[in-house]
Amino acid sequence: STAALRGRTITLNTGRSEISSAHVTERLTGQPLTELLVASDVRARVERILGEFGAEVVEYDAAAASVSGRSPSLNVNIHCDWLDQPAASGMAAYYWGLPVTGEPRSPIGQRAAILMMKELAARTDMANLGVHARTWDTLKLPGIPSVGIDLGYLSNFHDAHRLADPVFRQTLADSIVIAIQRLYLLEEEDQPTGTLALDDVSRFNPMEDRRRVSGL
Repeated sequence: STAALRGRTITLNTGRSEISSAHVTERLTGQPLTELLVASDVRARVERILGEFGAEVVEYDAAAASVSGRSPSLNVNIHCDWLDQPAASGMAAYYWGLPVTGEPRSPIGQRAAILMMKELAARTDMANLGVHARTWDTLKLPGIPSVGIDLGYLSNFHDAHRLADPVFRQTLADSIVIAIQRLYLLEEEDQPTGTLALDDVSRFNPMEDRRRVSGL
């Protein structure tokens, strides 16, 4: 009904593994680099930006959603990957669909996954491992388009060093927000992958409208 992010509810969920990378520590704090640290940090950055544009960000709760009767516009699961083979590297995105054929069960979820993978690949030097259909429960939320993102392999030297950099994690957050905005743009409003900036997102979320939403 509108291209604006204001008034929308976006749910963000993060992976919580505390297996630490053997390659690097978090660049600013020196803490062990874990999925919990990386995913939580990216989530916080995405939440801050979406909040500035007037969107509400919450963690998905099936019971709460059924009581309130209000379905979020989109659910995003943010993860890092890990494999015993240290050569494994790159980012991937997932939607609810049939793994063998790729047939989507959630076309909006598939579109969101495609946009996020495109923006992430265009704005980073991480390998693009593509967009994939999966039947995971985290993607099969009743009435809510859902996308899963693997931001890289903490078991890989290159990926871990990139994910340890807070500046790089900000780029990831910007990419996710821009992909979410593109999901709601009309075809004639959309921009080529990698060209939309956060300042451009502001055009679809005017400050006066955001003030009305927040009660300022």
